[in-house]
Amino acid sequence: MIKTALLILLFSFCSSYGVLKNIAAQCRKRSLEAARDSLFYLKNEIEFSNSDIYEAAKKTAPRDKLGMFVYLQNKAFSPEENYRYAKEKSKKRLCFDAGDWEILDAFFSSFGSLCKEAQTESLKKTLSALEKRLGDAEEYCAKYSKLYASAGFLVGLFLVIILL
Repeated sequence: MIKTALLILLFSFCSSYGVLKNIAAQCRKRSLEAARDSLFYLKNEIEFSNSDIYEAAKKTAPRDKLGMFVYLQNKAFSPEENYRYAKEKSKKRLCFDAGDWEILDAFFSSFGSLCKEAQTESLKKTLSALEKRLGDAEEYCAKYSKLYASAGFLVGLFLVIILL
């Protein structure tokens, strides 16, 4: 009885681990898409309106899939302080790796301190870097996503058979 319960637990653990790795790969891809879309909206708002960075963040907040522009529009604090707060609030929900955060950190370190043209150029560079990371994430997801779920199931099944 205990052996059966432990084998079921082992199988469940292996299968769950594979499924969670699959979900993590897909979540990172969706988070990068959200970052790309949100920064694209911000870039367009800055390029085509004469509003400052706070106003641009306010106008694009309803379409912000990243979920950070709501915090960036607060004029009581510096843009860098707003970003740190927004990052802290959004970090648990977004599935970025260290390299992804590095790109966003580099962009938001100059957020609001540059002129309109320089801010737009910075946005273009950031969008380009995010597109590259998104392409890598999509390739990784397509290549390994189903593999993780299948491998977790098969490893769990193999261990159960071996231990029987």
